[in-house]
Amino acid sequence: MTLQRLRRLTLAWAAAALVAFAVLAATSGVPQGPEGTLIAGSLQFRVQIALLALAAAGLLTALRHPVTGGALLVVAAAGIGVFAAFEYRPAAAVFPFLALFVPGALLIAGELATRRSPWIVLAAASLALVLAGGGVAAGRVYDYAFGPTHPASTVRLADGPVDWIWSGAPSATGAAVVARIDDPGAAVRLVVGTREDLADAAIRIVPAARTDRGVVRFVVDRLTPGLTYHYALEIDGRLDTTRAGRFRTVPDGPASFRVAIGGCARTGSNGRVFDAIRATRPDLYLMVGDMYYGDIGRDDPGAFRDALDEALTRPGQQALHLATRVAYTWDDHDYGPNDSGADSPTRHAAQTVFREYAPHGALPGGAAQGTIQEAFTMGRVRFLKLDLRSGRDSDAQPDGPAKSMLGDAQRTWLERELTHAAARHQAVVLISSVPWIAATAAGADHWGGFAWERAELSRVMAAHGVQGVIVAGDAHMVALDDGSHADYSGTGRARLPVVHGAALDRHSEVKGGPYSEGVHGGGGQFGTMAVQDDGTRIRVTLAGRDWRGDVLVSGTYTLRP
Repeated sequence: MTLQRLRRLTLAWAAAALVAFAVLAATSGVPQGPEGTLIAGSLQFRVQIALLALAAAGLLTALRHPVTGGALLVVAAAGIGVFAAFEYRPAAAVFPFLALFVPGALLIAGELATRRSPWIVLAAASLALVLAGGGVAAGRVYDYAFGPTHPASTVRLADGPVDWIWSGAPSATGAAVVARIDDPGAAVRLVVGTREDLADAAIRIVPAARTDRGVVRFVVDRLTPGLTYHYALEIDGRLDTTRAGRFRTVPDGPASFRVAIGGCARTGSNGRVFDAIRATRPDLYLMVGDMYYGDIGRDDPGAFRDALDEALTRPGQQALHLATRVAYTWDDHDYGPNDSGADSPTRHAAQTVFREYAPHGALPGGAAQGTIQEAFTMGRVRFLKLDLRSGRDSDAQPDGPAKSMLGDAQRTWLERELTHAAARHQAVVLISSVPWIAATAAGADHWGGFAWERAELSRVMAAHGVQGVIVAGDAHMVALDDGSHADYSGTGRARLPVVHGAALDRHSEVKGGPYSEGVHGGGGQFGTMAVQDDGTRIRVTLAGRDWRGDVLVSGTYTLRP
């Protein structure tokens, strides 16, 4: 092949690669790192467009100056490969890198082939350096974007026939338990008793539902209020204790209890933060969104099942789930793509798999499909767990009465729950997967982008004298506000304290505010809520902690519902 023909083929290759990159950027966007990465999302976009422009300039330059143009293509290729590692594993990010590196290297090699050997050696060394440096940089970028933020859990779990198991649906007399077993066809029963060794366990329950993937769901009832129960699975007549769990039924009347709060964990996270949460011995663990960073963009239930299986089988997370009940809601990264809403292509799959895998109670949004909001009571506290994704209007829609984060049906349900809780003299824990305190901002993904609806909810709380706490997620921080910045009613009578408990295992990203008691960004963090109720008043102590057990921020508030 002649040098001239090689150059034409190489230029055509580079041109085709640039056209493909331009089409992908226009239709699917450029690779974007998860929240809390080294470079802000808007800057990531601008830099990658600049790199494509540099590659285009290299292509044009190569028409007359092949070495210079090839060098520009090689530099652009290295940058594009590194930025691709913000979203894709290095093994996948190598393909966009090679799409421009190879033609750039061929242009340089073809031109220098007729020159003296020192130039060839220098060019080869330079290309090898770019190749090695780009590979190392891409690996470091991926490790930072998706790797752990703190040491790994010390938990070691024995292998057994149960992949994972967890409980939820807090109540005085029952629970929901969901598990996955290795053999989908095995005969399985849930064994429940008040002794840890389950020697006196007289309660054996067959699955209320099961799937061909081995997921089984149990509904437990007729338990005694205020007791600790232990549970495990009996598989083909043999009790498996490798995944034995416990939960506490809610006492009748006024009750004191502890709640842990977490959100925003990388996919497959096994951080020591889960050990620290378990050490607080919570009666309930609120997972307030982004249990994993799947960013699934297709209507594929299998993709959601795989992502949940990966999270639920991590030893640190599984040990925590075995130690207490879990109330889980999603945010964007475990529901669909970043900032997704009701128009997400994943809506049907996400709603289906949540109902299969999560240990939820009654879902007012629908037994088969619909939003996944849920309500339950512990003592004199009413927990309202919201779904702020699958009923949400587009963030880009103009704010006003026609724009909702909840959807009409869920908003009606929430307003009814708030008014009934106030009438029953219950305190409320409002569980929001996105920041509540935030300045009004058009297009924002938090409540500041839905300011009209937030003000309406505040006015409902003010009008009915609702008292309680708002628990919020999404931001990679622990933060606390005494309620002075949380009232959007215009009356001063909806000052609910706000606590953030994140990020479990993501890099720091502070959102919203201001927060009267302070904010601490970072990974390996969580929140706690201690409720003390003497029958007359409810005292709530809110705190933000880290994986070492250190208290970063705290405050105590008295509620008189």
